[in-house]
Formats: sequence, structure tokens, C-alpha cells
Amino acid sequence: MDKDEEAGLRAFALVVGLATGSESTPLPAWIERSGARVPVTAIDAWWREEERHGYRVRLADGSDWLLYYVPEMKLWSGILNGRSAEAP
Repeated sequence: MDKDEEAGLRAFALVVGLATGSESTPLPAWIERSGARVPVTAIDAWWREEERHGYRVRLADGSDWLLYYVPEMKLWSGILNGRSAEAP
């Protein structure tokens, strides 16, 4: 991963909680937004790239998010994916 890509991921860093027992394949259970945990209600898509995992998720507040997890850096990042609710 080049430095620009890493900087971009860090710029959109999030606190993400994992589903119980999902450390080998991390599955997001909630995202912290404005100091509160918002549960993930659905994982609509999941994929692996060379250096990271990608997820398209829906939260309990109705928002859709695109999340990335970089295991080497133990870093979650994400962006609002179009629908409702404000960004963190």
C-alpha cells in the first residue's frame, strides 16, 4: 500500500466493533458515530483485496456504509455510501 492510500484510509478512520468470534475474518457489528455505537443490521457485500477487506453494510439508523479493514495496520475506515444519515 502506498503512502497516499494509507493517508486516505487514516483520514476516514472509524471505531468499529466486531461480531463475537469473528477475529480471523473480522465482521463489523457496530460503528461508533458521534460517541454512540450504531449497530450493523446487514452486511450486503464482503470481499478481500490484496491488503484489505471491504464491506458494504447497513446500520440501524438506515444509513449505508462502505468499510475497509487493513489487518496489517489494524485500521478500519469508511464512508457514507449514499443513503440517509450524516457522516461521522
